[in-house]
Amino acid sequence: MKHVEHVFTISDLSWLIKGGRINKAQGIVGSLLDIKPILHVKEGAIEVYQKVRGKNKALKSMVNILEERAGDFKNQIIGVSHADDAEKAQELVEMIKSRLGFQDFIVNKIGSVLGSHLGIGGVGVFFFNKSILNDVNLNYINPI
Repeated sequence: MKHVEHVFTISDLSWLIKGGRINKAQGIVGSLLDIKPILHVKEGAIEVYQKVRGKNKALKSMVNILEERAGDFKNQIIGVSHADDAEKAQELVEMIKSRLGFQDFIVNKIGSVLGSHLGIGGVGVFFFNKSILNDVNLNYINPI
């Protein structure tokens, strides 16, 4: 589990207000400025990793994080999940393919537990980080 990364963004700050992660004033100001938080899971808790302005910057930021954390581990299947926004998920897949060269993806809708945090329109990317290369013999991992 220490090698699995979860990075995602949301389309509407109201879900963070409802979940108690930000207060109403922060949500209103953030919405006016088109702030899109980039969230990740750290030690089992969802945390804000960074904040960017706009959907495109959010997706680019997620690709940057994937590049940084996955490193040269290109022979893996990247998971892309979405909360009822298949178009945004496909856009993220195409960005990852063209910029980083990953080829194997699983794209699906998120489950209800994560969906309650992300809300409609959220998208996330799931992958192994580069430190797995030091801990596991990858000769046995065979992509589907």
